Amino acid sequence: IDGTGTLVYGIFDDVDVRSEARFDDLTTEFTQVTLDAEHSFSDSVRVHGLAGFAESNHENPIQTTLLFDANNIDGYTYDYRGDDRLPLITYGATDVTSPATWTLSQIRLRPQSSINSFSTFSADLEYSASESFGVQFGAQWKEYEFKTTEQRRSNGTTANLETVIPANVAATPVASYSELTTFGDGLGVPSGTPTTWLIPDLNAAASLFGLYDPSVFRMGIEPALGNNATIKEEDTGGWVQFDWNVEMLGRPLRGNVGVRYVETKQETTGYTFTSGSPLLQTVERTYDNTLPSLNMVFEATDEFLIRIGAAKTMTRPPLGNLSPGAVVSVSGNNRTVTAGNPQLDPFEADNYDLAFEWYFAEESLVAVALFYKDIGSFIQTIRSTMPFTGNPLGLPDSVAIAACGATPGCTPDADWQFSLPANTPGGELKGFEISYQQPFTFLPAPFDGFGAILNYTGVESDVQYLDATGAVVTTANLTGLSESAYNATIYFENERFSARVSAAYRDEYLTTVPGRNGNDIEGTAETLNIDAAASFTLNDNIEFTLEALNLTDEFQDQWVDSLGDRLSYYHHTGREYFLGARFRF
Repeated sequence: IDGTGTLVYGIFDDVDVRSEARFDDLTTEFTQVTLDAEHSFSDSVRVHGLAGFAESNHENPIQTTLLFDANNIDGYTYDYRGDDRLPLITYGATDVTSPATWTLSQIRLRPQSSINSFSTFSADLEYSASESFGVQFGAQWKEYEFKTTEQRRSNGTTANLETVIPANVAATPVASYSELTTFGDGLGVPSGTPTTWLIPDLNAAASLFGLYDPSVFRMGIEPALGNNATIKEEDTGGWVQFDWNVEMLGRPLRGNVGVRYVETKQETTGYTFTSGSPLLQTVERTYDNTLPSLNMVFEATDEFLIRIGAAKTMTRPPLGNLSPGAVVSVSGNNRTVTAGNPQLDPFEADNYDLAFEWYFAEESLVAVALFYKDIGSFIQTIRSTMPFTGNPLGLPDSVAIAACGATPGCTPDADWQFSLPANTPGGELKGFEISYQQPFTFLPAPFDGFGAILNYTGVESDVQYLDATGAVVTTANLTGLSESAYNATIYFENERFSARVSAAYRDEYLTTVPGRNGNDIEGTAETLNIDAAASFTLNDNIEFTLEALNLTDEFQDQWVDSLGDRLSYYHHTGREYFLGARFRF
């Protein structure tokens, strides 16, 4: 155990290990239709209208996972002493490549789908009373619908059948539907860590056992009721805006002030449990928001501008968080409950901005911007560990028993991981941004084709986070937000050829507050990504492109605990290269 209390090296007996393989068949179809019309009745009166529909239909008709287990092995070790990101892992005398080591423990069949649809209609009118003053007003209607479905192996009840292995399958030797796989290339795992494993061969298993024959493996929504839900959202609103372009101290001052009113009607349908029986429930809710805004630009000189902005903003909760149901799942020793909350309030904030912009040459800019946000309402996913019995959702023990199925050690009295979205008091966010861009036209040819775009952002935030009881337990940075970030691009352009190299850096940021399993916080390590792109125009019709992503081969590194910096995951995606051609006619 190291000085942070982290277990960095251990030898263990009676350890259960798992090898699994999963196959997905995924398709998404997009449909979009838009009608956009504009008419000017005169030089001072203009009307604009828009009607549109968009739909995304995602189908995942095959999501199949087979799991091999080897239980109670002795001499398992993990050793982080040499590298806190790449441990040495060994399995005693166990041969992880041998079919004799493994037993099929689960057959998961989880076909899923989700449909997102969006309909909108808006109309607005603009009236210019003079060159200095004008008014705009309009109305908008929008409707979103999110529908998700999932099926699992079913006998007509909510019981988890994934651990039930049919007799003919159990009698079939593992060697008949398994294969070897090798992984770890590019990770640099320590010598001695097995990188060749026996895994399920899903194609062989599907052929042998008829995995996709519903007469053999019956499917139904009963064991996955929480993932079958429909959320509808209807938004109706109107707005008015006054524009001006006048002089102050002999210099132009332009801007606008306005207000938007919007009413949100929400209808969520999902499965809840009453006295242990599933009940399809619909929850309706209506709320409204009034959102004023102000924007001004003062041209202190022809090259120097001062911008001021203030606005109240709101963002509605993600539709997937609004389901009234809960998803109760068991995977080995992982027992989870993920619920929605149809009573979530939207994100709300008061925003204030001040910017200074100096356009010192053609296509050139130096700017400094200051911003402050008072976040009045934030949405946090509260994670906690507790027994299922007496859970805050009121789910009866029968739901846990059904989810456990035949999984050893799984009971309502065991510890379960609960994830529940809730509104929090929010907090403050303040920061600044510095930007610079300039083409180097002052250089002699051919270097006059070069240019640069640079920016840096610094942010401080203090957001309040809750525990499972709803009490504020800590104040920390806003999740997903880095305190420091910069982007730098060097480019070259002429009539035929263009190229650019870009660097994007972001400081480490938090992902979960408070952390799970007794850790104070969880986060993602800093990254520096360098990308490049180039294009060559052969003629008026043909253009060739080349794009290279992640040239520095950055790893994705997530950790838990501010002191221990314990590894959560370490992913290597590698570099990506894209070559393309475009033909215009």
